[in-house]
Amino acid sequence: MAEDALRAGDPRRLGGYRIERRLGEGGQGVVYLGVSETGRKVAIKVVRRPLVSGDASAFLREITAARQVAEFCTAAVLDTALDHDPPYIVSSTSTGRRSSR
Repeated sequence: MAEDALRAGDPRRLGGYRIERRLGEGGQGVVYLGVSETGRKVAIKVVRRPLVSGDASAFLREITAARQVAEFCTAAVLDTALDHDPPYIVSSTSTGRRSSR
């Protein structure tokens, strides 16, 4: 199986996003390459539930701060669904940037 292939139990859709493949996995959760309904490629981090339920206010402050950082400095937070099962955060990805050509 390819390292980035979807696995049994991986979501195929989250909200309005179609999941294409895995990008990676770490302590906070699994990150997928997704596609929005408009065709934009995005990174979708499915957050491990303890991070959201443990200290939700701290987690929300972190997301709010990330939304205020200029996009050229970090990935822009495009969408969040922390009350979704599973909770997830959608951000821009260099894979999703449209070429000006």
